[in-house]
Formats: sequence, structure tokens, C-alpha cells
Amino acid sequence: MIMGFTYETLYFYGLLISGGLTLLYAFVGGIFDMDMDGIFSPILLLAFTTITSAIGFILEFYTSLSSLVIFIIAAGVALLLSLLSYHFILIPVKRAQHSLVVSEKAIEGTVATVITTIPVDGFGEILIKSATGSISRSAVSVEGIQIEAGETVMVFEIKDRVAQVIPYKPLILS
Repeated sequence: MIMGFTYETLYFYGLLISGGLTLLYAFVGGIFDMDMDGIFSPILLLAFTTITSAIGFILEFYTSLSSLVIFIIAAGVALLLSLLSYHFILIPVKRAQHSLVVSEKAIEGTVATVITTIPVDGFGEILIKSATGSISRSAVSVEGIQIEAGETVMVFEIKDRVAQVIPYKPLILS
């Protein structure tokens, strides 16, 4: 007993609190831009405490092992599962997120289709298709001419997240 609470009760409250915080973090964790990557990320710490509490509760309830042995087993299994989830789930997901992001330099020189007419002194919109999907960008004409929707353009450069485009005429060799 610790402070009048049985170990089962402490593990149960730990499970409820850490499980609730894990669910809360899963739903609204992206709002708080916590730049804690690696082994000490909040989701891994919450998973560790949830697993420790769950295993500790089950072992306290169903076995007659000493409380110290139960805590060591629960913490060891939780550490192992947390490390495995970090290595086999979180790292690959993070790599996949970074590989899908298209850099602005990679867009320069690509051919796109105008989806909203680009007026002489205004903004339109272009659609760039690639093997990983399609992205749309605001666009302005470099030459200061109107470019109608449906026409093909080439991205000359990206300035302040706006594509500077020129009409594209494919070279036909005959």
C-alpha cells in the first residue's frame, strides 16, 4: 500500500489517466506543436505509462508475485513495446510524411495545367500532376499576359509560395 491505496488501485488510476491522456493527445496533439521527436516523444511516454499500468494492474490482480517484481515486469514489457513501436511504426511514418512533401525547387521547371484563369495583373491557379499525386498552387504570369483555364504552362520559379508561370509550347521535331 502507498498512501492508503492498494497497488491495484494505483495501477488502475494510472491506466485511466494515462489512457485518457493518450486519447486526448491522439485527437488534439497536433494543435500543440511540441517539437519532441525521438524516444521522448509524448505519444511514446504516454504509451509506456499506459502499458505499464495495464500490465501492472493485471499482474497485481491475478498473480501473487511481489509488487516490486510486478513493477519490473510491467515496466520492462512496456519499454520493449514502446521501443518496438518507435522503431517499426513512428520512424517509418515520419519518413513517409517527409517523402510526400514536394519541395518548391522540385516544382520549378515542371509543366502544369491552368485550372483558374490567370489574369494580366492577378492570380490564378495551376494544377501540377506527379507520380505521388497532384498539387495546386496560386500562379501569376511572368510575361504579364492572361492565360486561360485549360492551357498548359511551365513553372518558371516559386516566389513566396506563388508559382511564376509562362505559357508552355512543346517542341515538336519533324
